[in-house]
Formats: sequence, C-alpha cells, structure tokens
Amino acid sequence: KQWYQRRVAITAGGYKLTPNAAANFSRKVMAQALRSRGPYMVNLLLAGVEDDGTPSLYFMDYLAAMTKEKFAAHGYGSFFILSTLDRYYREDMTKDQAVDLLKTCIREVQSRFIVNLNAFSVKIIDKDGIKELGDIPNSGTVHKDVPKEAIHPELIARA
Repeated sequence: KQWYQRRVAITAGGYKLTPNAAANFSRKVMAQALRSRGPYMVNLLLAGVEDDGTPSLYFMDYLAAMTKEKFAAHGYGSFFILSTLDRYYREDMTKDQAVDLLKTCIREVQSRFIVNLNAFSVKIIDKDGIKELGDIPNSGTVHKDVPKEAIHPELIARA
C-alpha cells in the first residue's frame, strides 16, 4: 500500500488521480512488471468516485487484466459469493441494503468455507471520502461439514 501511494504520488506529479487513471496506472505498472523478472503476484480491487460523482470499481488480476465492474470479489471466498452478488445486487441499492447484502455474503462464506475469521472490517467509499463502518462480527458458524467439537475453541470466533 505504501509503495503504491508513493509511486502514484511521484507519477501523478502532485495531481489528483481519478479512480480510472489510478486503475490504468496500476495496470500499466503490473503489465511492465509481468514482462520483467519481478512480476507482482497480486489480485487487486480498486474503488473510488470519479470527478462527476459516479462510483467506480476495477478488478485486476495478477496477469494485469483489468475490468470495470459493478461488484467484485476475489480470493477463495469469491467462489461462494459471486453468485449471491449476481442474484441480489441492484444498481439502485441504498447503503443499508448494500451492507445487508454484504452480511449475506459473509454468512455464505462462513457457512461454506473452512476458514473461520473473527470479524470482517468494512469501509464505505463514497463522494464524501472513506468511512469506517466498523467490524461485522462472525456469527460463530463453522463449515457445515465440520462439527464444532473438532475445532479448537480458540479458532472458533465469537459473535
């Protein structure tokens, strides 16, 4: 994160970059690195608000492929939640509805994925900046095929 912020600051020459410009810059850096001996093995979600007030979300993979998306997820958890997002996401959602959808996705991951995290840190990005929503605690569930007795008590998150 810090490297990226310094690199963008140097490249932008003091100008504020739009999310589109930052995404294209990131894609260019990743593509150049891919063709060198030091590629970045990273998948990236980049979000922000354009100058006209419209939200933007970009997904980049480790091969420097970039797409603009309405919703996105990556990592192993994405296998479980992309279908949920595809079904329930609407462009006219309120922030509360979006947070409820996020909680639905978290419940999906908790019920299907073997890794059980304590809490999920949530930030909302809008035209007013970045706001911490706080943590969404784990519901205490574990993978449906693993009995709770088989998992060490310290590894089971508490709500």
